[in-house]
Order: sequence, then structure tokens, then C-alpha cells
Amino acid sequence: MFNSPGLRFIFVLLIALTAGWAISEISYLSLRPSGRDTPQQVELVIPKGTAELIEYGKEDPAILKEMTFVAGDILVVRNEDITSHQLGPIWVPPGSSGVLTLNSPNFYQLSCSFQPGRVMGIDVRPGLTTWIRLQGVLSIGIPSGVLFWLYSLVLWPIRRSSSDVL
Repeated sequence: MFNSPGLRFIFVLLIALTAGWAISEISYLSLRPSGRDTPQQVELVIPKGTAELIEYGKEDPAILKEMTFVAGDILVVRNEDITSHQLGPIWVPPGSSGVLTLNSPNFYQLSCSFQPGRVMGIDVRPGLTTWIRLQGVLSIGIPSGVLFWLYSLVLWPIRRSSSDVL
């Protein structure tokens, strides 16, 4: 059907890019953290009585030990406890709120007064842009296309007509 190596290459590359797009999108939809890519404001509430629990070495089940965010998220820590609390660089007096802007993707271990271990893990992941998703498609599709094209040349060699032979 495709006696020209160039036409065969384009055909196989289009198939590989389509398969790469499908694999990339399935991975994206199943693995994206917390189901979102855009930054938003996230509220963390420190309930009343948390300081007493920490004093006895217990943890408040409503407060996670680690949290995952998207770059650009704003973490608002609202303190409903009767004691001041700290999360990294923010100090939150009783009955007030503190704000932490999470701009840089990284995994942070912040000092934390409302965890028994005095540390809270914050995982800030980069937002998935269209360019990053396109890179995923291309990184699967192009190498696969070239490899399948080479296999096709071995499995179905291109027949030359008698007029092509000198």
C-alpha cells in the first residue's frame, strides 16, 4: 500500500502520535493530584482543643500530616484553638488566620505546632499546562513512530519497480 518510505513514515507517525495522545490523556486523567490543575485557595482549620491533644502526644484526626497543592495555591490557616499556632513562616494567633502562598513546586517540611511530630509535609506540584501535556504526547509518539516505521520496513520491505533498477 505504501511503497514510498516517506508516505509510510507519515502514516505510521500519525498512528503513533494518536496512540501517544491516548496514553498521555489516560495517564493525565488517572494520576492528576486532587483532580485539579489550576491554583486555588485552600483552607486548613485548626480546631479548638488541638493544643491539648498535642500536649498529650495525640494528633487531631481532622488535620493531615501531609498535604498536596498545585503551584500558585494559597493556604489559609484558620486557628479556632485557644492557643497560637505556627506553620512554617506564619504565626496564627487564636481566632485569626494566616496566609501562605505556595508558588514554587517542591516538597517542604515545615515546622508545625499543631502536629505531634512538630513537622508538616507540604507537596507543591507544578500545574499541568497545555505545553507539558503536549510534551507527553510527543515524547511517546515520535520515538514510537520512528521505531514502528523501522519495523514496518523490515516486515514489509518496499518493493521497487523494474524501472527503478539501473
